[in-house]
Amino acid sequence: MMEEPLSPQERVEDKSSSHIVHALLQFAVAVKHRKNVVLLCVFVTLALGALYYSTATRLYSAKAELFIIASGDDARSTGLSGQGRDGNNLMPTFERVITSARVVEQAIEKLRPEDQRVDLAEVPRSRWVAAVQRNLSAKSIYGTNNIEIEYLSRDPAVAVAMVNQVVDCYLEELDAIHKQTADDLISHLEQQQREISEKLQQWQILLSQQKNACGDMLNTDPDSKSQHPLFDLISNTNKMMLDRKNERMEVEAKLASLQEAVARGEDLEPHIMAVEETVGRELLMSHMGLNAQTMANLATVRQQKMEDTAKLQAMLVHYGEQHPEIQNLRAKILAADQLLAGSTGARQQPMNAAERARLARSLEGLLKQRVDALVRHEQKLAIEQQNLQRQADGINDQLIAIQATERQIDWGNELRDRLLNQLATLTGAEEGPIIRSQTISNPVQATAPTSPNLRRVAMLSLLAGLAMGLAIVYVLDILDDRFRSVEELQSQLGVPVLAIVQDLPRQDVCGVETLQLVAEPDAPESEAFRTLRTSLGLNHDRARRIVVSSAEPGDGKSTVLANAAVAYAHGGKRTLLIDADLRRPGLSTLLNLRGMEGLSTVLRGQGPVTETVEGHIQQTAVAGFDVLPSGPRPMNPAELLGGQNFADLLAWAESRYDRILIDSPPVLAASDTAVIGQLVDGVLMVVQPLRNQRRLVLRAVESFAMLKIPVIGIVANRVGEQGGSNYYGYAVDYSARHAEQCSDDYEYNYRDEIDCPPEPTRQTNTRRRDRDGGIDLSQLGDSRRRDAA
Repeated sequence: MMEEPLSPQERVEDKSSSHIVHALLQFAVAVKHRKNVVLLCVFVTLALGALYYSTATRLYSAKAELFIIASGDDARSTGLSGQGRDGNNLMPTFERVITSARVVEQAIEKLRPEDQRVDLAEVPRSRWVAAVQRNLSAKSIYGTNNIEIEYLSRDPAVAVAMVNQVVDCYLEELDAIHKQTADDLISHLEQQQREISEKLQQWQILLSQQKNACGDMLNTDPDSKSQHPLFDLISNTNKMMLDRKNERMEVEAKLASLQEAVARGEDLEPHIMAVEETVGRELLMSHMGLNAQTMANLATVRQQKMEDTAKLQAMLVHYGEQHPEIQNLRAKILAADQLLAGSTGARQQPMNAAERARLARSLEGLLKQRVDALVRHEQKLAIEQQNLQRQADGINDQLIAIQATERQIDWGNELRDRLLNQLATLTGAEEGPIIRSQTISNPVQATAPTSPNLRRVAMLSLLAGLAMGLAIVYVLDILDDRFRSVEELQSQLGVPVLAIVQDLPRQDVCGVETLQLVAEPDAPESEAFRTLRTSLGLNHDRARRIVVSSAEPGDGKSTVLANAAVAYAHGGKRTLLIDADLRRPGLSTLLNLRGMEGLSTVLRGQGPVTETVEGHIQQTAVAGFDVLPSGPRPMNPAELLGGQNFADLLAWAESRYDRILIDSPPVLAASDTAVIGQLVDGVLMVVQPLRNQRRLVLRAVESFAMLKIPVIGIVANRVGEQGGSNYYGYAVDYSARHAEQCSDDYEYNYRDEIDCPPEPTRQTNTRRRDRDGGIDLSQLGDSRRRDAA
């Protein structure tokens, strides 16, 4: 079953977590490498701690414990887990009182002179209180009503005496404070009680007067659901007014409709049916020759006709027209139609003008009388409502005033009761305090000093030493500008590390036969170059033209490049190795081809490159591996490499070789690599993680990015597994590197130099000087696996 892909947020969190773990592991390795710094810091802090312990003044501790509780009817917990009498925690207040200047001063005065001299002999008398307060502490015990009092002294007996005196002075001070506070509170509460009693009498008289003025029907009980009858009467009057108004509007609508019908000459029968009064209805029907009995009979005939018609429709489904029952029903329906037609015709005979006018006047007069009656009734109800509303407004004001007076009386009674309770409680304070304190633990004379504490001093010294050592290691680690691991090299450059080459054995001679893959193909060190070949083949199979460079001189790029070319040749790829470092040709020196004509000769030639290059290519003892040396040193190497001849040379080489590997100067030392990079498929960087400065390598890679030259990979060179220093995962033979750095210092100069012809003979084991650069070739042979550049 396939796993769901991680969301962007999860990927960011996973990357952040792995980065933190990686940083911690790197810091642990840094601490291991610089463990001597940490041990030195720990030793120094422990020594300082021992010095402090041996010279510090010995102080002895004496402790006492007080139990504090509130007394009285409303006593509450005064501990940290509860609240005090006024809703606040009182324990901090007691702690401040115990260590207050007044209590401490009284305790000092009660000490014997010889006890005073133990701790205060060297202190001015004006600072005695402050000196005692520094060694005196009072702290409450969490979850209890207990306070622990502690004093530190040079003499254990003096410590006990001071604690006892502080406890006694605190109890006396607390008792005095309580009594004085109780007297002041009693006086103030009695004054408040007299004032509130006078106000209650005045409010009672006012309430009685307000109730008498309101009358006997007043109901002021707040719990009662009944109300004053006047309010019920107002409600009924409002309802009656609303009913009369609706009725008047309905009659006025009927009157207007009747008037419009008379003006248009319409039938008045619908308006007759709208009249609701029985007497008026009978009168109007008599004008038309109708009565109630006739109307009822006609309704009965219509109902019977409807029933016969429904029955006929049902029978026609099963019987024909000749059926006797069907014929009988048709005869009954026909008779009902004739009867209804005769009755309607009689009723619908047109009235003459006089009858119609008389009927209209009767109907209009009847409706107008009804409207007038309703208007008069409304006016009467409106007058009655106004009178009732004026009476209700006066009663509402009285009710509000009465309720306000009753609330004042209730508040006054509650306040008076509370004041009486407080007076009763405070009156007992004269005989016994409200806050009671009792000693539950007396001080005991100490047999061993409390300060300095050996275990505490040792622990603090150890922690301080570790913290200081780790901080110094961290600062040194931050200031180190080297790459601390291959992973960091790869992550910061954003370029994959294709191979890690170990520090190779030293050789005393030069030539192809001394290359690692040729001399010791089965050695573990040789496997790194096969790994490089495989990585390039898998990741950059189409990159046939590759230029190799480094950030600084002496990084071993020529050695790596030569062995990589041998690896390609062993893999069946025809490989051409070009030494394009025309300033300090280390590759030609490494392969013992220095002084021979080569690249510079081809590029400066006047004829076609294809005709001159073949004569300068040197075949080696390795099948499929050819070399084009650098040739004599020119004065304008960058211009030669940027010309058309070099491009034609690469095009010719690509048609004849499977891989073209080019050696170039360090990218930060000259612009030659940037010029070559425009003509190849990519750049391979050789980096010594332990030697190269991080900012220089980053600058080199960024320079390629700005020129849009692809960096296909990094080769970490001279990384050993054992021997030397293994700081940050690297192991390097520092003595060998130092010797190489001294003998193969890479320095560029741009002075005019004269091209020299190749020497007629080349002897490997003889000491002679190169006329171009003054290099001792026998010494160069000693650095077989190191880049002479």
